[in-house]
Amino acid sequence: MKTEGTHIRNPHKKKRKYKQKKLVMGSIDFSDIEKKPITYKNKPIEDWEVKDFVFWFADCLQTHFPDMPKYQVVYRRDCNNISTIKDAIEDGGFDFNTLKDFIQYAVEEQAQNIIDRKIETGVLAGFTTGDLIDLINPYMQQLIFSHKNPSDIAQDGIITISELQEQWDNNGLVGLLRNYGIPIAATYVVKTLDEDKDEIALVEKIKDTLITLDNNVLEKIAQQSVLRGPYSSQFKILEWQSIFGKIWQKTNVKGNRWWHKTYELDENRRWWFSL
Repeated sequence: MKTEGTHIRNPHKKKRKYKQKKLVMGSIDFSDIEKKPITYKNKPIEDWEVKDFVFWFADCLQTHFPDMPKYQVVYRRDCNNISTIKDAIEDGGFDFNTLKDFIQYAVEEQAQNIIDRKIETGVLAGFTTGDLIDLINPYMQQLIFSHKNPSDIAQDGIITISELQEQWDNNGLVGLLRNYGIPIAATYVVKTLDEDKDEIALVEKIKDTLITLDNNVLEKIAQQSVLRGPYSSQFKILEWQSIFGKIWQKTNVKGNRWWHKTYELDENRRWWFSL
């Protein structure tokens, strides 16, 4: 019978043998005990991986918005977003320093505006790597616009002047609008064709052209105008949705999911950076 404060033991259970630990004498090298984890902070930027840029983004947020909750990294989502931006920057002929600078610029100069807009629309306030994607296009455009020798920049994935010129020569304004959208077509015409330096006159010319087109072509033009953005402030007729509002009312473009977006990820989409 078990009494209070005692335990009945199984007499057939084997006793566990415990090995006596040996005491190691001698000096200790603390560098062997506490090795610093390998992070972006102790790697040259040339060796940074996508995840390193994700952590750089999170640290920039923590530094610039110390009162905000710590950014919760979601590896699949955040790494995919940073990979998209990394590919765009490399296509533009720039290096990892540009990617690092862009992330810091986005956090310090643009994040607050985006957070404020989210609050105004009732969306959960915050700034994510997904928000970075909407900022990369105008950032890259500005880099190339301000470059001393744009011809020295790699052109992989970038629409070039010669490509636009070929479209203009073969199909005129309609070809430019249908294949590149209104802001790109308008900017090309204003910057390269002497007879159309007047933007107001160009608006009327585009309006007269759009009136003659069927709904399928109009929808194609609207879609190209949306999906090739967002654009830097140097592009022309950026308010094309409202300027030609009466024309869009005759179509079903506003019923499309992409109409209200400034950017939609599409693996077949070609980045537009510069003229």
